Amino acid sequence: MRVSESIGGKTPRDRLAAWMFVAYGVFVLGFFFFPERSSHYKFYYVAVLVPGLVMAVSVLPALWQQWSFRMLALWLLYQLVSGLWSDPFAAEAYGRLAWWWLQVVIFLLVTAALRQRFPHRFDMLVRVLVAGVALLGVASIVAWYGDHPFPVSRLEPLGRIDNPILAGCAYGVFAVLALHYLLGARSAGARLLYAAALLVTVSVVLLTHSRTAMGGVLAAFAVMLAGHRSRAAAVMMVSLVGLFAVAALAFPEVFDRLGMSPHWRPRIWQSVLERVSEAPLFGHGYLADTHVLVGQRAFQHAHSSYLGFLRDGGVLGLFLFIAAIGVFGRRILQSGATGRRFPFLLPLLAFALVVIAPDIDRLITRPKELWLFFWWPLGLGLGDSQSSRVRDSINSS
Repeated sequence: MRVSESIGGKTPRDRLAAWMFVAYGVFVLGFFFFPERSSHYKFYYVAVLVPGLVMAVSVLPALWQQWSFRMLALWLLYQLVSGLWSDPFAAEAYGRLAWWWLQVVIFLLVTAALRQRFPHRFDMLVRVLVAGVALLGVASIVAWYGDHPFPVSRLEPLGRIDNPILAGCAYGVFAVLALHYLLGARSAGARLLYAAALLVTVSVVLLTHSRTAMGGVLAAFAVMLAGHRSRAAAVMMVSLVGLFAVAALAFPEVFDRLGMSPHWRPRIWQSVLERVSEAPLFGHGYLADTHVLVGQRAFQHAHSSYLGFLRDGGVLGLFLFIAAIGVFGRRILQSGATGRRFPFLLPLLAFALVVIAPDIDRLITRPKELWLFFWWPLGLGLGDSQSSRVRDSINSS
């Protein structure tokens, strides 16, 4: 059955799908323009989560046919269940975890459903998001450096993102997407548009001075350019290297942080590993205290999601994560995603796996910036299905 891409429709389900498509786009772009987190949370609850329940329930049986979805669901479920053996256990904290868990799951399902129901229109939506994020990046640079020294101060972009590391990672996602569309552009106008978007988003990443985001972008770019294997990709690789070299020479202050020591991270990781050894198999549970004490200084979390998996879920928790990501990546390769339909999925996955290594901690949260660089690519990948059962189920929702 052919998937209809008409946004409008006569039935209530058609109108719901149309609403979800628009609200979803506003929500994703909202990470960059909502003035505060609370208003963005509320928008997600009212405009995406509640109406998305219908779409999520309808697509769940069909998505269950995918091994990638089953493994991801198993890992998510294990994290939720692990909260039950946390010591001390608190019913209120577990209820909050379950609420956040539901928000993440609905976001994944809605992303997959919309990507499958409106494949071409969804692609256009992502292009619009790239342009919108680039424009907000320009506004952020102008607004911030109008009152702060350029480029030595770490850019804090407009909107709800107030952490330079998370800001760099959020803009890094769209730098990867801008490169993807630039490599595929066929007209001079399109190439100019996406080249400008790439320049702006990469500039924002650099101006946040975030080594985490820079590392993720470089890894994603390498994966994308290696996958294309074309003359255009080779030219782009040389151009990007030249761009970074020029930036390093013109603004060495931006790159000074790259040569800095990792500060407290090795000692934080050592302390977390010592704690992991106390409950190596099943971990301390998802509600365990994340604070790390190093000498007389306390840190909020493990500064590594991989160590967080070990702390909360033990070796079993980390194994389930690796297995889920492995099946997911294998499915992307088997579906021809790197060369035909979704050449940006594998680079985005590489970006996510790199940036959660030296920073972040737990991934089950309310709508936060990590949704863009971790959960969003997974949702997009779940929507990449050749199964007629999945297409027909989503199209009928």
